[in-house]
This record gives sequence, C-alpha cells and structure tokens, in this order.
Amino acid sequence: EVCNIAASGEIFTQYLVANAYYYGDVAELMQVDFNNMTDAQIRAQFRQWTETAIPMYEDLISKGLVLGAGNYINILTSGDWGVPKNERRAAEIERIAAEKGHTFFMVRVGENMLNSNPLGAAEMFEKAAKKNYMPAYAYLGKMYTFGGKMPRDIKKARDYIELCYQSGEEQTLCH
Repeated sequence: EVCNIAASGEIFTQYLVANAYYYGDVAELMQVDFNNMTDAQIRAQFRQWTETAIPMYEDLISKGLVLGAGNYINILTSGDWGVPKNERRAAEIERIAAEKGHTFFMVRVGENMLNSNPLGAAEMFEKAAKKNYMPAYAYLGKMYTFGGKMPRDIKKARDYIELCYQSGEEQTLCH
C-alpha cells in the first residue's frame, strides 16, 4: 500500500520509502529472515536495497525535496555494500540542498569554500545564520577574528560568538 502511494507520486511517502530502503527497514516489511542468509547474501540484499533507493532520492531531489540529501550523499561517498562512489554528484547534491535552504548543507558548502572563496563561504554562513543555525554563527565569528578568512572585525566576531552561545546548542562549537 505504501509503495503504491509512493509510486503515485506522493513526495513525502517517496521520501519514507527511499529511507526504508536506505536503512534496511524494508527487511521487516518484506519479512526477510537474515538468520537463514549467508553474509554474502545479506550484503547483496543491502546493496540491492541501496541501489533501489538511489533513483528514489534522485527523483526527490529533482522535485525539490532535499530531506533525504544526507542519506543519499552517504550512499554516494561511502561505497557501502559495494555501491560505486560518486563524489562529484555528492558535491552537486550538497549545493542543491544548500540552495534549497537546508542549513546543514549551507554550512557544509561554506566549509568547502573557506580556502578558495572566503567571501562565498561567508555568504553561505550568513544565509544559514539568518535561519538561526548555530554552527553558522560559530564559523562567522571565527572568520572575523585574528587569522580568520575575513578582514578582522572584533565587534562582528564577538556578536556572532555571542549569538552562538545564546542559541542554546552545544557550546563547544562556539569556542
């Protein structure tokens, strides 16, 4: 029933089904008994499920839903279950997710730009900070301090670090 709803194009259900394949939760739905399988058979089954999830994640991304981007990037970068790596596509998905407003990926793209394009990195961090994403405040604060990637501005650095502390998140990122 759920797979039929996903096949009909209901986007959130597609996301749930893709994740069920990614995490192997389909084993329960399909009543797979791993006790009667060899290690090689289990690995092959997980590879098949992972390969089933890939076009689902691609479809979700093409429709603008980036909730599963992290799982898909993990598939593309880990090589788990023998699925070929594709670092270039993973980087593209990070950029797409950042453009769609996913704060984690805004910061991730910013991190990747720190050395080659500090202004671009600061812009990404600013976008994430506007959404109150604490790691963005921490990066911005560090960028405006001594040895940072932006012209030194201690007041700006202090303001960002204070916002980081006020966010209530794990404080170690704010140091």
